[in-house]
Amino acid sequence: MDPKLFRELADTSIRRACGFGLIAVFTSMVGFSAAPYLAVRIGAFMVTAGAVILLWRGQTAPRRRYRDTEVWLMIRDTAPAMPKERLQRLIGGALADSYFWHARIAAYVAVAMWAVALLMWAAHKL
Repeated sequence: MDPKLFRELADTSIRRACGFGLIAVFTSMVGFSAAPYLAVRIGAFMVTAGAVILLWRGQTAPRRRYRDTEVWLMIRDTAPAMPKERLQRLIGGALADSYFWHARIAAYVAVAMWAVALLMWAAHKL
C-alpha cells in the first residue's frame, strides 16, 4: 500500500477535526461580536490552543496504537497484509507529519490574529 495514501487519509482525519474546532472558534467569536477586540482575542487564544494541541498530538502520534486511529478505521476493510510494526510506523508517521503541518498553519493563523488584536488595542489607545 502506498505511503502517500496514509498521508492523505491522515490529512482527511485531521482536517475534519480541525473543521469542528474552527466552528467552535467562529461561534465563540460571533458570540462576542459586540466587543470586537475581545472577540479577536478569544479567537486568537482558541487558535493558539488548537496549535498547541496539534503539536502535542504530533509528538504522541508515533506511539499511539495504530488500531486506535481514524486512519485505521478508513482502511480496515482493505488493510494490506503487512507486519504490525510496519503499519504502526506508516500510520504513526503519516499522522505525526500531518499533525505538525496543521500545527504550523494554525500557529501562523494565531500569530496573525494576535497581530490584529494588538493593532485593535493600539488603535483603541490612540
